[in-house]
Amino acid sequence: MSGPRLHHIHDQAAWAAIVDADPSRTFLVYTRSMEAHVQRIFPRVPSHSRLRLVREPHVEDFAGLGDAARKAEVVVGVGGGRALDAAKVVAHWGRAFHTASELGALLAAGGRVTADARARMVMAPSIASSGSESSRGAIITVGAQKMGLRGPSVEPDDVVHDPTLWTSLPTASRAHFAFDVFAHFAETTASKRCAVETLAHAREGMGEFWSWWRDGGRELVSYGAAMRAAFHAGRCLATSSTCLPHRVQYVLGPATDTTHVEGIWALFPGWFDLLIETSPSAAGKVAKMLNPTMRPDATEFARVTLPSVHGLAAPSRRIEIAQEDVFSLSAQVTGDLAADPAFVGPSSVERLLRSLSHD
Repeated sequence: MSGPRLHHIHDQAAWAAIVDADPSRTFLVYTRSMEAHVQRIFPRVPSHSRLRLVREPHVEDFAGLGDAARKAEVVVGVGGGRALDAAKVVAHWGRAFHTASELGALLAAGGRVTADARARMVMAPSIASSGSESSRGAIITVGAQKMGLRGPSVEPDDVVHDPTLWTSLPTASRAHFAFDVFAHFAETTASKRCAVETLAHAREGMGEFWSWWRDGGRELVSYGAAMRAAFHAGRCLATSSTCLPHRVQYVLGPATDTTHVEGIWALFPGWFDLLIETSPSAAGKVAKMLNPTMRPDATEFARVTLPSVHGLAAPSRRIEIAQEDVFSLSAQVTGDLAADPAFVGPSSVERLLRSLSHD
């Protein structure tokens, strides 16, 4: 199976061998929680070659990028999905686009990028979540809308699994974000764009996911399995597409000021009900892939397996939207909706949102 090179490392020397670039030609993108790690690993990279994120990446966050980004030979993303997505943008800076307005225009036009040259991308995820470390896409917000940058050149070159990056994370956070890995396997397998390579990665990744889950589902000693599962989830995204939970969440999140995983968690059961109703064969395919020890019965899967994993991402508050907002939010949902076998028209999106609404 093709894709980025995956490295499992345990020391500083291994980092130096992978990045292997002049510190003045290295650009770092990281989340606030990873700042101490970044300073430890890359003490010689100058401050003007660093971008620290304090929120999901917005197109205007890149307005201050200067020559350091344009001249970078390697861009290293360290942290959660937001840092990895932003690093993909920086790696294309000065090649596919030169200003934040150019980036915004490209995203508004569909986000398809074909760059003949870009900086080498090294991704160091700190948590098992988005799969951005091995996918061909990046989510960037323009205004209040999340949009995607996508294309072969958005696929990273190297992925580094460094246990020191996730040992300080709270147990609840590790369990919470891992639900997104589970959702990616389900959505990409159900998608009409699912390829043979998608299924191969999904099966291998779910084996890693269940290995972590059986070992306690939250323990650091087994968390490497969850990280490997996330890597495979990213490869599934590279060879297939997401379905309604992710498409709707890109609108729901900004509208309700909730996190990505909270939205996916809230939408997922309703989507699976839609899938069982509109495409039982697709639901059975997903059920068999996610839990091969069970018979491929979608209803049985929804009753037994889904609730246990769904508990991973239980949010501190319930997401609710007003009934009157269902239609306006539904109209904002975009992307390849037809790839989802549960999608039979706008009513599918409205029904999914209505499951969260209140009078």
